[in-house]
Amino acid sequence: MHNNQFYQCEENKPLLGEMSEGNNNTKLGAGPCKRTLHHCSSSGMRYKLLHEGDIQVCVVKHPRTFLSKILTSKFLRRWEPHHLTLTDSSLTSATPTGYMETSLSYSSIEDLQLLSWDNAPKYCVQLSFPGGTVLLQAANSYLRDQWFHSLQWKKKIYKYRKVLNNPSRWDVVLKEIRALVDMALTSPLQDESIHQAPLHIISTLLAENSNLSTQDHENIIVAIAPLLENNHPPPDLCEFFCKHCRERPRSMVVIEVFTPVVQRILKHNMDFGKCPRLRLFTQEYILALNELNAGMEVVKKFVHSMHGPTGQCPHPRVLPNLVAVCLAAIYSCYEEFINSRDNSPSLKEIRNGCQQQNDRKPPMPLRLLRPEPPTPPPATLLPLSANPSPPQPPPPAPSNPTPSIPISSPTPSLPLSPPPSVVNSSEILVELERNNTANTRRKGGPSGGDSEPNLIDCLLVSPAVNTLSIQLPAQADRVLGCFALILKMLSDYDDWRPALASLLQPIPFPKEALAHAKFTKELKYVIQRFAEDPRQEVSAR
Repeated sequence: MHNNQFYQCEENKPLLGEMSEGNNNTKLGAGPCKRTLHHCSSSGMRYKLLHEGDIQVCVVKHPRTFLSKILTSKFLRRWEPHHLTLTDSSLTSATPTGYMETSLSYSSIEDLQLLSWDNAPKYCVQLSFPGGTVLLQAANSYLRDQWFHSLQWKKKIYKYRKVLNNPSRWDVVLKEIRALVDMALTSPLQDESIHQAPLHIISTLLAENSNLSTQDHENIIVAIAPLLENNHPPPDLCEFFCKHCRERPRSMVVIEVFTPVVQRILKHNMDFGKCPRLRLFTQEYILALNELNAGMEVVKKFVHSMHGPTGQCPHPRVLPNLVAVCLAAIYSCYEEFINSRDNSPSLKEIRNGCQQQNDRKPPMPLRLLRPEPPTPPPATLLPLSANPSPPQPPPPAPSNPTPSIPISSPTPSLPLSPPPSVVNSSEILVELERNNTANTRRKGGPSGGDSEPNLIDCLLVSPAVNTLSIQLPAQADRVLGCFALILKMLSDYDDWRPALASLLQPIPFPKEALAHAKFTKELKYVIQRFAEDPRQEVSAR
């Protein structure tokens, strides 16, 4: 039989009471997970969280001074069977009649304990409310304890939700967050919501109070770190983490708290399509590492930590998850240009899955996509030659004419202006180049007549790529360089190379990226590693 005094001690603890010294450690250097845990069950018994169930109910209305006499008297006889549901705010019956004609709100429950003294009804949980008592009688002691812990959890989480939805003093709020985390970690209940409910409460708190100081942000992140050891952060919390990575990339929180969270995401995530914000958080975390001193070396150590020290990575999900993060980051560099060019759904639209066709950006005018005509000089506004000679004889054709797109003749009253060669679209400069200029640059200059073109160069060159190149803003250029180097790192691991070759077999990059010199250089290295690998499943790709 459980000790009644033991069960009351947790319930009677003031919700806003002072925390112990052992739970007040917020120094980052000491590590966020060093916490004193007070287990509420000495027997170590575990229970599944109840959401509903059948139980016997008896309600006794009385003055509290006569409670013990009534509980042991011979008049306590009538019990009603009810199917009770534990909602987020109250205890309700599927048949709202008799004792349970109205729901019993958790806020009205003043005390919650087990009945264990002599002559008391067996296997009962007592719920005290103003003016009376509700007794719940289970079939055995295990079910009784399961009802007790489930009701206690529902009641406490309801109170924490109300307190943290209306914060006043942030030093008190931080103590309540620590108490909430400890309650979740020490609960004998086993259910996904035991850890997810506190995380959702805290993410709502952060979303509604975005004006907190940086120190408050870091203290809250450190306080909830133990809950993230075995749980993915919910979407709203991912957004908060992304913001912290962007604004405070050198914060110790990124290394000490976010590193194990991202490692868990890469090891256990099965589909970023169902949780795209986890992918965005992983991307922002890697970019934050890249902002540190010797950033790419730090990123390289992180990738190596994900692979492990042995020749075979023990986690099969790490590689595809890393590749998914890299591809999404590379596409994001060209997202606005791609959307403005062909009116295709943006990455954000694809992630959200709710963008309508008529909400997309209008397409870029087709004239911006034409190759630059070879005849007019840069300073000439007319398509005719600057020579004032009579226009009757046609101009001689150039010795090496380049193919051009047929353009209908303009009316004589309107002068024809050449298409612009530079377009500024959302800070992305689109420079249209001639085909022969692009080919010369990619070939690296003239070569001997008997030499054959480089196979890797041929793979990376297409007519669409030759027509344009993109000059990215500085930040987008750093993003592209960082994740291109990660792909290069991945190709250096022998056990990852076959799967990487399979994932990259269609060359799943925007053609605009293939015109970027730095990205093309890293991609050439990856393809070269595939070509040099003697295994057929790699080189055949």
